[in-house]
Amino acid sequence: RAMQLPVFGDMNFRANGMSEDCLYLNVWTPDPSDAARLPVLVYFYGGGFIAGDGSEPRYDGAALARRGIVTVTVNYRLNIFGLFAHPELRAESPHGCAGNYGFLDQNAALRWVRDNIAAFGGDPGRVTIAGESAGSMSVNAQMVSPLSKELIAGAIGSSGGIGALPPIPLEEAEQRWLAFAQKLGAPSLAA
Repeated sequence: RAMQLPVFGDMNFRANGMSEDCLYLNVWTPDPSDAARLPVLVYFYGGGFIAGDGSEPRYDGAALARRGIVTVTVNYRLNIFGLFAHPELRAESPHGCAGNYGFLDQNAALRWVRDNIAAFGGDPGRVTIAGESAGSMSVNAQMVSPLSKELIAGAIGSSGGIGALPPIPLEEAEQRWLAFAQKLGAPSLAA
């Protein structure tokens, strides 16, 4: 599970402990058959980008799998691990950006689904993404990302849109996070 505490009272993690090694996904699939490839639902959990876990029982995909939908829940980095913007990170980025690591984790999961979901009976051309709260904001972000353009056939968002977050210019975000890092005594990534 990602480095975070269960800040909401209804959180119930199945994963024991916390680790930066948190980029896992869960796949539920119907019983194998010779039927045509099945639709796929990829679900991004909510939690304000500060908490959440794809292994929470409320995101269990068994019921959808019984109805013929291959279901995937995705873990992605949160808070400082998923949103940290720093000038040194931007310089290293092939995209010239920093601070979108949680969204890039989600995109990596979508690419994994495209490349591997057929082995689970899913149709990589029929992938619907869904989420609630921050997960719904993630759905919006993936819908407009050129990196995810060819990976998504449909989208369902519930209780959140990316427009609910005020846009912050990259330079301003970098300065905010740089001030935070300086307070920790680590103004450079080499520190």
